Amino acid sequence: MAWGATQWNRGATAYTPLRHPGQYFDAETGLHYNLHRYYDPHTGRYISPDPLGLAPSTNPYAYVPNPFVLSDPLGLAGCDRDHTWGGKVVFRRDEHGRPYEMHATITLDMLDEGTHANNSIRPPGFVHGTDHNQARAHMLARMLGGTGDHPDNLFTLTQNPTNSPHMRDLEQMIYNAVAGDPANNVAGQTVQYSVYLDYTDDLPDSVPSRVFMQADGSNGFRMDTDFANPDHAAQQDRRRRGIR
Repeated sequence: MAWGATQWNRGATAYTPLRHPGQYFDAETGLHYNLHRYYDPHTGRYISPDPLGLAPSTNPYAYVPNPFVLSDPLGLAGCDRDHTWGGKVVFRRDEHGRPYEMHATITLDMLDEGTHANNSIRPPGFVHGTDHNQARAHMLARMLGGTGDHPDNLFTLTQNPTNSPHMRDLEQMIYNAVAGDPANNVAGQTVQYSVYLDYTDDLPDSVPSRVFMQADGSNGFRMDTDFANPDHAAQQDRRRRGIR
């Protein structure tokens, strides 16, 4: 459950006491030890007030507001999810502040752990998704563990058919290489993956004209492809018409 209560198979031969990040199940109390405090998963609250007082939250007994995207590994204050996966993902912007490149080491634990694009983030050149067929595209795909809550990972791309199905299908190939096929004894691979965005001018609000994708797996998987972003030409037309 979102707030930490668990169910488990009593006939299982293995059991883990790990709970939310930084929490360890205490069998004697039924609580979760969270370093500075004990957490009650049934109420979704700590049993003692925050040692830091009201600075982290107006409710000193509360866990993080949204446990799907935040955690509290020390029992003190909520922390944003690490969108770099402990340094396995690196983002770079160009000299004009635009998303430019992404490099990731993709492992099995990252699959399906990303988040949808946050509607409050407006990547350079983004006007309106429905009216202009635009997407807040992930440089590191959500299915590959990419965040949708950090602007470094989002760029403006034509939605249909470029972001989906075209780029999505390419990302699915990488996903499949990492996941493997256990039913047929095909082991998953660790994949080194890079995305590069190409721009044709120096304007900070420009969308990329082209997307380059490169991937190399630990057991033979390889991808090296690129494709045009139709929204680049569409942006030139919008600028002529004064739409920004």
